[in-house]
Parts: sequence; structure tokens; C-alpha cells
Amino acid sequence: MLRPIVKLEQQIDLGGGLWLLPESFRSKAVPFRAPVRENCVFDLRYADLTYLVRPGFVTDVIKLLGLDRIGKLFNLQFITPYRVTGEVRPVAQAIHRFHHDRLVHSLNSAVLHAAMLNQEGINGTRLKVSVLAELVHDAMSCAGGDAMKMIDPEYFDEDRLIARFFSSRRAGWAELKRRYGLTDRTINEVHQVVNGEGWQGQVHDITDTCSYLALDSQELAASYAGKSRELMSGELDNILALAEAGPCRIWRHVCLQDGHAVIQDVKMLYRFLELRARLYAGMYEKTDHKAVELLHTEVVFPYLFQRMAIHREELLKLDDHIFHQYVESVMEVPKLTTRIDLFGVWPRVEAYRSWEEANARFRELAADGDFAVISDVRLFQPRKPKTDRYWVGTKNGPRSFKQAFPKEAASVEKIFAEYLGVKRPVHLFVHPGVAKRLPRPMTMAWGQARERWQGQRG
Repeated sequence: MLRPIVKLEQQIDLGGGLWLLPESFRSKAVPFRAPVRENCVFDLRYADLTYLVRPGFVTDVIKLLGLDRIGKLFNLQFITPYRVTGEVRPVAQAIHRFHHDRLVHSLNSAVLHAAMLNQEGINGTRLKVSVLAELVHDAMSCAGGDAMKMIDPEYFDEDRLIARFFSSRRAGWAELKRRYGLTDRTINEVHQVVNGEGWQGQVHDITDTCSYLALDSQELAASYAGKSRELMSGELDNILALAEAGPCRIWRHVCLQDGHAVIQDVKMLYRFLELRARLYAGMYEKTDHKAVELLHTEVVFPYLFQRMAIHREELLKLDDHIFHQYVESVMEVPKLTTRIDLFGVWPRVEAYRSWEEANARFRELAADGDFAVISDVRLFQPRKPKTDRYWVGTKNGPRSFKQAFPKEAASVEKIFAEYLGVKRPVHLFVHPGVAKRLPRPMTMAWGQARERWQGQRG
């Protein structure tokens, strides 16, 4: 039987200092990228979630475990809302930055998880474990975000590093245990949740995804409203229209059934998975939006690692503000991490059917003094559609969405395949006339990248 969804008319204490608030409090919410402070109202609009953070377990976790660092790690590092095309764009429009951070994302995840447990009447230790898991699940994120993580995905696997995080915060963890009756076994329970084990792990998968989809859409909408729309991809219209339809309200349609977190509204689950797929295919992994990211992953970061100008261990301690300043200092290029244009020149993108064809064109451009970066979308990090990770109820009990609705699942999976199946998968990002203006470190980094590209095959 479906749980009735009622409009929230009063404050609800979720525990740990978290309170759900009626929509009437939305006007009092702080910006979604603001520092997390006590007694602040936050709003995750696309998830229809307004909440208050009061002193308690959540604020103590943030303070005692030193989570302020991830409040200075950007959720979307180098992805830009702008569409880099073959046309030259005005320099005045070249700043690309999304501003929301991983601490607000983790806090949203914690509130969503707590709200789901509240619907099931679950509190006490299970609530603390779940909230703690959400707050720390990105605690070992590296400076540079997913762009840097691509350099060594196994080493920078946040889930694998959970136990190490707690061991590095021994004094704070000891105080949390004393105040809230936790034990060292809690760390193992947190690890299980973050790794998707059991029904709490399934809830984590829903809340983590729901948080970043809603937050990224909210940031995208804010960026869209403040910029000229002709600079942005038409696909973003469809993404925002889908987000407005409410799939991130999915947290209100989850119940526990036979040991699974079951999503009761199948149509909403389909829209939820479609939104995720379209964000990946239309923005996260869309070449048009990756000019800045690919400059760093193909040229800058490999050079820094090869020259030992940055060490992996340091990236688990630095925040993005310090890291970006360091990168710009070493490479001797101001605003290298924050602007699409390089030395005031907006890039254009050219697409080719094969690596050999793109490489031949690259050599022509380099000979003419143009700076260019080569990238093949087929080498992008593969993303899973997750159609087999979410559960729905059937007359035969809980089944994965893919098992119960194979045609709909295939439709979602087809969207994910779009960015890998393009006819011209190899791209050049070209900054005309810039090659002769590069400082020595960038010249060396580009030279190393060129040697790698010349030996690469499609």
C-alpha cells in the first residue's frame, strides 16, 4: 500500500539537530553554497526540502571531525555551463565556476537520509550511523575533484578511505564516541552504508544521488538565469525542465520492504534516473562543457605529477582554494583554474572521426602557433546507469528497476550511451595564437602531452 504524501505543515524533529521545515520558511534560507553554521535554514528546492540545522550531533560531527575542508571543495570542479563551440565567444563571458561544495552536498544527503528513516519511525543509533555516514562519505575527497581523481581513481577512492579518515581524526572521534555512545564498531557500520550494503546502503545510494542531482540542477538554474542563454547548450533547457518536474522528491516515496529500500512511485524513479542520465550525457560528460577540465587532466595535472610538484597525499589535505592558487603559481598562468579563455582567447572545438585525423590537424595547428588539446570521449570515465541499483515493489516482492521494467531501463541506458557513441568522438580544443605566449612550465607540460598524444592510437 502506498504511503500518502502529505504537505508539511509543521516543523519535524529528525534528530541530531536536524529539523524539516514547512515551505513557508524557504524565504529565510541561506544560499546553498553558504558555510554550514548552527541555526541556519537551508533549502534544496528541487527536492522540496527546507531544513534547519541546530546545535547537536550533526554540528558536533562537522566540528570534531574537521569537515570544514570539504566545505571548500567544489562539487563541480571544472565543468562549465557554457557551450564551447566552433564560434569564438566574448572574453567577458569566460568565467566558468560552479560554486556549491561537498559539505553542503553531504549535509543535504544526511537530511534526506534522516527524513526517510523518520518516515519509517527509525531513530536512535541507526539514525546516528546513517547521518554520520552521509556526513563523512566525501570526507576523503581530493583537491581538484573528479578531474584530479581521474589521474589515480583507485588511490582517490573516497569510500575505500573511510576507515583511514577516522584514524586520522582520533581525538575528535574519541570525543564523539563519549558524547553519543558510539563505538569503534560504528566505523564498520558507516563503511557498510557508504559502500551500499543492506537497506541503509540502498538508502544512501538514493540520498547521495538525489542530493547532487538536486543541487547541481539548482546551481545550473542559478547560472542559467544570470547568463546569456545563447552561450549555453540547448540541452540544458531539457535538463532543467526535467528537474522542475520533481524527480528529486523521490525521497518521499521510499519505504522498507523485505530488507530493501523500495521506491513506491515507479514513474518518479524513471524520471529520476532519466535526470541523472541526461546530466551525465548533456553536461558532466558532454565535450562542449569540458574544455577547462580536459586542459587540466590532459596537460596540467600529468605534468605536476611527473615533476613531483604535487603529491597524492597532499591532495587529501588541501582545499580547492589553496590547490588552485598553487596550480596557477606553478604553471605561471593567472586564472588558469577559473576561466575558459586562455590568455583572453576563448577556445573553439573541432570534432574528428579518428585519432589519426585529429592528430594530423593538431600538428598543423601547433605549427601555426595555436595551442590545442586533444581528447577522445571514448576514454572518458565510464558511468553506470544504476538501473539495477534501485528497487521497486512487485507482486513477487522487491525487484530491481531493471528486472521489473527492462524496457524503461534500456531507455535510460541508451541516454548514457549517447556521449560514447558519437560519430566524431575525437575533439580538439583550440586557442588560436596562444602557443607562443605560453610560459615555460605550460610549454613543458604541453610538450609532454604532445609526446603522449603522438604515440596514442584511436
